[in-house]
Order: sequence, then structure tokens, then C-alpha cells
Amino acid sequence: MRRTTCILLILLCSAPAFGLTGVNRWAVQLQRLDVSEVVAADDFDLIVMDYSADGTDDGEWSPAQIDAIRDGGKTPVAYLSVGEAETYRWYWQSAWETQPPDWLGPVNPNWSDNFKVRFWDPEWQAIVFDYVDRILAQGFDGLYLDVIDAWYYWSDTVPERSQAAADMADFVIALRAHATAAGRGDLLIIPQNGETLVLESTVTGAKADQYYGAIDAVGVESLFHRGPQQEDNPWQPDVYRLTHLYQYLMRDIAVLSIEYLTDDGARDYYYQYARQIGYIPYATRHGLDQLSPQPAVGVDGGVLSWRCGPARPNPASHMSFLPVATPAGGGPVVLELYDTRGRLLYSRREDLSGTDAILSLPRPVAPGADTAAGTYVYRLRHGGATVGSGKISFVR
Repeated sequence: MRRTTCILLILLCSAPAFGLTGVNRWAVQLQRLDVSEVVAADDFDLIVMDYSADGTDDGEWSPAQIDAIRDGGKTPVAYLSVGEAETYRWYWQSAWETQPPDWLGPVNPNWSDNFKVRFWDPEWQAIVFDYVDRILAQGFDGLYLDVIDAWYYWSDTVPERSQAAADMADFVIALRAHATAAGRGDLLIIPQNGETLVLESTVTGAKADQYYGAIDAVGVESLFHRGPQQEDNPWQPDVYRLTHLYQYLMRDIAVLSIEYLTDDGARDYYYQYARQIGYIPYATRHGLDQLSPQPAVGVDGGVLSWRCGPARPNPASHMSFLPVATPAGGGPVVLELYDTRGRLLYSRREDLSGTDAILSLPRPVAPGADTAAGTYVYRLRHGGATVGSGKISFVR
């Protein structure tokens, strides 16, 4: 067996935000948006908004208005439903209600203006591509793709299309290709929810890699506060989704998290927790009809006073040394190392004292196997919270 020598190349510290360079805070407002308010705001870097003031073609934002948002230091991203048709959009024809095209499905029982669509149908996709062209002409910098999880409806709820998951992956990949062909290869592609698409049997492998490569971020709703209420559901993180979202972070695909909260304490804790695990969080009202203020990055919790790095590698012993600046008095910490599938490979408790310490981090060795070149993640925990994290890349 060839002996593998591992050398530490990269270590990013202090709970990084992955992907979307320059974006640390984001916001969403789909109704009652005031461009001047967006321009004047100073607590977000990216705004998800409708392409129109009222959802119709008459209310389309002008290129000058989109330019004003960009000149105000914000990245404008347009909302676009790809898994449902909306009756108030420019493409809707009233005749469809009595004589629907083959691709139009039933009404969404929760949203009377929304209809399911067979999104793999070329006629529907042609409508979406035309929609994208309108958005590009306005000058938007990205697409926020909603109802990505429509594949589940057609493959499971109404089992009409067994390969619906692969169809949706192909659709997103085609949207990336369409933007590139239009000269906008830099366009941000951000699907909302449906992050487990790549776990479906028809998507795994090469197609999953294509899907990952086609997107820049993933939006996730109600990941931490789940329940029947529109707002202020209890803290109940979805461990299954959290585990899989780790795969996106490892590929430098940002996670844009949104929770519907009005309680100050719940909101503050959510911001602190989400940022510490590398997400870009936003808490707002369910109606998405206002801009909600949010705390500055790095000042929303005492645990963020912990700092780490940079690491100092020692290739001869396959160890790296992680400097840690602790709050006064120090305290117990747990140092953990994970592989790209989120499996814990190493864990050790240390009792730190004073204000400075150096922790040794051994090379990762998976059970029963020599360590291959690749990327790993370390986390430093204190009191149950992540107070530092980073990615580590090893080569042979």
C-alpha cells in the first residue's frame, strides 16, 4: 500500500460563512417593497425581491431601479417560481382555467393563485426561460428559485413521474446554461428548499455533481423553528436537513437560512446559532412584506469572543497546532473533526485556562482506512455552542 503523507494547506477560522463572497447578511421582501428603503438600508448585502412591484408586467422594476439597489451596495436577486404557475404573472391565460395545457396541474390547496406544473414539459420550461430573459433585461444579479421540491409531488404524492427528481435537477442545470448562453455566466442561482434533491436515486452521482456545480447557494425555510404556526414556532432543529446541508457548505455553496420569528429572544438566539455553524440567517415576518432589522455580524453573542487560528502544521508528525484566544477565565472546550459526509472522526475535550492556548489537531484517519487527500472540517465547541470552525484541505 502506498504511504500517504498529509500536509495541512488551508484552515479558515472563526465560523466562516461559506460561498457568496462579500455577502454576510441577506433579506427577503416580496410584497410592498420600496426601492428607496432597500437602497438606504445598511444591514444586509443581498436582497431577494419580486421582479415586479405588484407581481404583474405593468409593475416591473426598471433597470434604473435595479441599478440603484446595486449602487447602494446590495446584490439584487429575483424571485422565480419554477415548480408552480401563478395566475397573476404576465404569462397566465384565463382560458387555462377551463382548458388547461397538458403541463398545468391542479391548484395548490394552500395558495389559490398557484397551480402545480409538470415542470419537465418543454412548453412550461420555455415560459420560464422567457421569464429569466425579462429578469436579465432588468439587470438582476441572481435568481431565487422557488418550489424546487415540486419533484416530490409528481413522484410521490401523485406518482405520475418516477424520474421527477432528475427532471428538476436537469431544469436547474438548464437554467444555468441558459444564463451563460445569454452572457450571464456570473448570475447567482439559488434554489429554495428541496436540498435533499441530490439524495434521490435518479440524481446521485454525476448528476448530483452537476447540480451542485450549477448553483451558488441554497435557501432554507423553517429549518430551526418548525411547527403549524406561521410565526414563532418552537426551537426544533431538523437534524436530517442540517446533516445534509453540511454537504453544501463543504462545496462552498452558501446556506441562506430564513425563519419566521417575532420574539426578540428567539430571534437573537437564532442569529447567533445559525452564524456559528456557517449559515447566513434572516428572521422576519411570514408575510415577507417588510424589511426586518438584524444584528451586525460578530456582535450578537458572548460566545463569539472566542477566536482561533491560523493553524501551524507540522507535516513530520501529521499534526497541526491551533491557537485559541479564549474569554477571560477560559473553560472546557471540545475539539471535533468531521469528514465531508458529516461523520465525526475525532473528538477531544480540553480544559483551557487563561486567555491563550494551543490545541493539537491530528491528521484525520477514518476507521479502517488510511486518510485520502481531501477536505475536512473542524469545530471547536464550548457550552454546547460552536465557537470556532474551519475547513482543512490535505494533499498527498
